Amino acid sequence: MNSIIITGYLLWGSWQDIRKRKISCNYLLFGGIGGIIAGILSFLKGNWLLSEWLVAFLPGIIILMIARITKEKIGAGDGWVLVV
Repeated sequence: MNSIIITGYLLWGSWQDIRKRKISCNYLLFGGIGGIIAGILSFLKGNWLLSEWLVAFLPGIIILMIARITKEKIGAGDGWVLVV
């Protein structure tokens, strides 16, 4: 079920990015809230490891840094989607 939800979220973001060449804040907010809920549920089930969560943020943070260095030739929106 999680895979279906994540796939739908990413398809929604891809459609938005292709159509408008940007990602809306509402999209990121929706994903962030979903991630927080998923994190709380994982914690309550006992499946939560801080090290795994920190490693999961790294690709997004790296893309955000590259976007900043290249003056957004690589879009920061891509990095934010990966962080969320």
